[in-house]
Amino acid sequence: MRDDRFVRAYSQIKPDEEAKARMLSNILAAKTGESQPTEGKTVVRIHKILPALCTAAVFVFLFTVFKIQRPVQKDNRLMPNNQLAVAQKAEAPSGMRKMMNYGGRRYAFLDNGAPYTLEENALPDVLGTLEYDIVKDPEAYGTAEFASTFAVGGTIYRLADYAPEFRVAVQWQDQYYIAQCVDTLDGTDIDVSEFFASAGFAETVTQIKICDHVGRTVLYTLSDDQTEKMLLTLSQACPTKPVGEQYQQIARAQQDGNSYRLCFALKDETEYTMYVIPALSLASLGDNYYTLTSDFSSSFDSIFQDLDQPALPAG
Repeated sequence: MRDDRFVRAYSQIKPDEEAKARMLSNILAAKTGESQPTEGKTVVRIHKILPALCTAAVFVFLFTVFKIQRPVQKDNRLMPNNQLAVAQKAEAPSGMRKMMNYGGRRYAFLDNGAPYTLEENALPDVLGTLEYDIVKDPEAYGTAEFASTFAVGGTIYRLADYAPEFRVAVQWQDQYYIAQCVDTLDGTDIDVSEFFASAGFAETVTQIKICDHVGRTVLYTLSDDQTEKMLLTLSQACPTKPVGEQYQQIARAQQDGNSYRLCFALKDETEYTMYVIPALSLASLGDNYYTLTSDFSSSFDSIFQDLDQPALPAG
């Protein structure tokens, strides 16, 4: 399904530079506080760090998940290997998001910091060591390179099948963990087409399924042609910052069953997910919102209009 024509067209897509802002820095704008400068470190605004640390309700829409190893099918939902469910859990304060900083980007540890089985040949290069504990001093280390809320002291590895801009592995206390990029450290917008390229989606996505918002039920499976078209149109999405009433519209869309989870099946049997609200021409990638193009709407609105998912329980 991925011929040279599509790959060439895909690689040329570049969103424009308008609407540069991040949602997360806006949510706690009223809670501004500045750290004192420290030698050799950039001054950090605490209100830009705290949203990334928390696992509050706002991340219900934004949170992206993908799973390593062969999944098992249960109630129409792709579930991680059972061994992962009972494996050692990450050590971090209750409610603290398990994340790390590397290469100017913020990464979230997958499956709440559960360990994964990785072969040594899947980890060709050492990228560095997690040196700083964000939990101990969010202001000093919130945007510092090689800082983390968990697995401090762990070694970062490049994964053989992916660019580090997409995901990396961390070895810590004889366990391996996977972390996926969700944002930049300086607030620079993530270019969706470049992110898709770093993940190799044009070559590795074998299928896209549209699921309900919580991911329990598959509502529609795209054909090969539709999968190509969706990847192409999603890659054109532009960063945006919801304001005021738009947040209420997003909450209502989720509540009313108008928010959908897109599940990308990859050749290596992993999965990547993101969310779309077609009625608002809105998508989420990592920790940020993006505006969908009219091409996406004209190609897929009719599909979403025919889908039915129950409204989420109130409260």
